[in-house]
Amino acid sequence: MKKYWYIFKANLSASLEYRGALLAWTLVELVSLTSAIFVWSAVFRSNSNVGGYDFTKIVTYYLLVPIIGGFTAIYVSDHLPRRIKDGDISADLMKPFSIAIASLLGQFSYKVTQLTIKLPIYIFVGYIFSVVFKIQFNISYLLLALFACVFAYILHFSIDIFISYFAFWLDDVWSLSHLKSIILMVLGGLSFPLDLLPKNLQTLFNVLPFRFIYYFPVKVALGSVSAPMFISEFTQLIAWIIGFLITGQILWRLGLKKYGAYGN
Repeated sequence: MKKYWYIFKANLSASLEYRGALLAWTLVELVSLTSAIFVWSAVFRSNSNVGGYDFTKIVTYYLLVPIIGGFTAIYVSDHLPRRIKDGDISADLMKPFSIAIASLLGQFSYKVTQLTIKLPIYIFVGYIFSVVFKIQFNISYLLLALFACVFAYILHFSIDIFISYFAFWLDDVWSLSHLKSIILMVLGGLSFPLDLLPKNLQTLFNVLPFRFIYYFPVKVALGSVSAPMFISEFTQLIAWIIGFLITGQILWRLGLKKYGAYGN
């Protein structure tokens, strides 16, 4: 365990160098949030209710999305595939630790820095919004959403590490990582609530795992998920985690054989 603690501390120190960039991205998110509110305010001028959402609830949804993303976002596939293609993992393969766990700790250290900067800003913004838009937050729902975020984070990591391992066979994994980001915007509830879609599309999207990364925790925080539904959804979430971790491990073992064959 001590070796992983050193890895975490080293990555935490490195992540602190990007405080300015983290602050800039937080401001970008706030601008996007403001833009979304302006768009929806135009929609609600002629509608008091859209798909079960009133204006206050839709504002709360878009406020919660970047906060949830602060807990569940992962960027392993932005870095690990490059290290595989460049042969940089060769040295790590000789060390007594798992590259996957080291990657997870690297992401977690970045997450600690990110939340340290991001959360105070969003707590302040959330307070302003609660006054202006008369939003009421339920602490029990927020804590349950935080619990869901832990497993959503693990799911996102398992998907990202799965994508990263394709670097053993593909020259450009960045395209897959970019495709994942686009899919999350549409299928993950990042751009809009999925329950605004037609029923047949909702059924299709509900088969896929991407809704668990943003949409599901946000709906839990809104108090829109009943206890039986939460149990059902959480069971599916765990199943997806196990599935991606198993298939990712298979890809890793097959990839190492190919990696060794080329003598990297």
